[in-house]
Amino acid sequence: RTLPGDNFELIGADYGFVPLQIWRQYNPSRWRVEKPGRTVVMDGQSAVLYIGKLNAYMKAPPQAGFVEWLRPLLNPESILQSELDSAKQTPSEATVSEADGTIILTVQRKAKGSFTNSWARNKSIDDSDHTCIYKFDSATKRLQSLQVAIHVGTQDVSVLELNDIRYNEELPDSMFALQLPAGSEQIPTIDEMP
Repeated sequence: RTLPGDNFELIGADYGFVPLQIWRQYNPSRWRVEKPGRTVVMDGQSAVLYIGKLNAYMKAPPQAGFVEWLRPLLNPESILQSELDSAKQTPSEATVSEADGTIILTVQRKAKGSFTNSWARNKSIDDSDHTCIYKFDSATKRLQSLQVAIHVGTQDVSVLELNDIRYNEELPDSMFALQLPAGSEQIPTIDEMP
């Protein structure tokens, strides 16, 4: 649940679902994340964020925070262990169960921050009390699905559902070379701003 073209971090309990696609290649290490109106491509050397409604782009190092809350999904082979490790280090509750060839990891986390001003609460997953439900194949440990729900008042609202995950597909080089539209302008990163 987000707004087309807006920041990848933005969520809202009242927003509609927007399609989100993630592609990852390991050798060489490259990825692409896309939703309507916004695309990020990391080609192994740099990350380029394109914002459609501004016809503008930003170029930064590969670890730039363009897709910060999605970053763990860029390494699906390590999600199970990294979530368990994170739950031990942060105020979280994690449970693991296994049935019918599926491992189910449920992680509950409190919102980060103090929220003296509640305006930012529930505007991102990290700024929300939330529950993540991961399902993995027991044999391969590969991620099969993910659902994230934020806690709003007395109800849980699903804000992210990843349910079509494919492995070992050939991806063309063009997937990791962002073609910028004519007239697009480069905007500076925060580090480059005066």
